[in-house]
Amino acid sequence: AVVSTQSTGDEINNLVSNSRTWNRTSPAKVPTFRVVTRRAPNLKDTLFKRKKLALGSESKTTDPCTAPDVKKRGRPCMTCKLVSGTSSVTNNSITVKTQGGNCKTRNIVYAASCKLCSKNSVYVGKSVCSLSQRVNGHRSKYYNLLESFRNNDHFSPHGPGDCDDENVLGAHLFTVHNKRSFPDFNENFTFDILCTTSPESLRKSEQFFIDKLKSLYPLG
Repeated sequence: AVVSTQSTGDEINNLVSNSRTWNRTSPAKVPTFRVVTRRAPNLKDTLFKRKKLALGSESKTTDPCTAPDVKKRGRPCMTCKLVSGTSSVTNNSITVKTQGGNCKTRNIVYAASCKLCSKNSVYVGKSVCSLSQRVNGHRSKYYNLLESFRNNDHFSPHGPGDCDDENVLGAHLFTVHNKRSFPDFNENFTFDILCTTSPESLRKSEQFFIDKLKSLYPLG
């Protein structure tokens, strides 16, 4: 078989039969070719691959980096108790299956689900760092927010300046649910890894899941 992106079978067979190699040969002895056409990938192919990622049959859970019965050396991972252990995420009645991983998985698009919200409960983010590092950053920003509030130090619920990605979860607890204590972060969020990808593709993959789950305000 011949793979071609342009010519048809008749065109290729005509070229062969009229070539110098075969033009003096009996037609019965001239080989014929079966042509398989193949086109270049297009936008539909790309979108289908991403749709398959979100809705495909394969999915995995996001698990602790340390098993519950294993004693870890050094500081315990504070994210292990926050991963959901499920294989899907639901927001606005839309469910996507997760690729999964653990607290140490890097180059991720992740979902943070608020236990206090009855709907529009999911925030979608991305990180080249591990899930545990990203969650630690969210938690630290929430702690800083509470300290600033208690000290009334030019307080803003979004922190200094514009609300960046790491401030979002803490600001949500503070402004939407009126939470004011340090344990509130660990008690009210769970995390899932939606997918892993290359650093160059993180932004596109994040936007895909934001659109799919409709997680942007006012829907999320």
